[in-house]
Amino acid sequence: MSHASSPLQDIPRLGLLNLKYDAMPAEYVNAIVTEYGMIPPTSVPVILREQQVDASAGGGGGGI
Repeated sequence: MSHASSPLQDIPRLGLLNLKYDAMPAEYVNAIVTEYGMIPPTSVPVILREQQVDASAGGGGGGI
């Protein structure tokens, strides 16, 4: 079974979801590693909220 090429990958603006990684139960996550360092999972909602505030204020802050 080969996954090298899929017709879905050729559809523009289609975001593929890999549930193996995107549906991890919260109790199994100890930290989230980013280019800025490790953050606790409980901080993710705060960071996302701050990122939305920056984007709506025109900050264009590039993300996490």
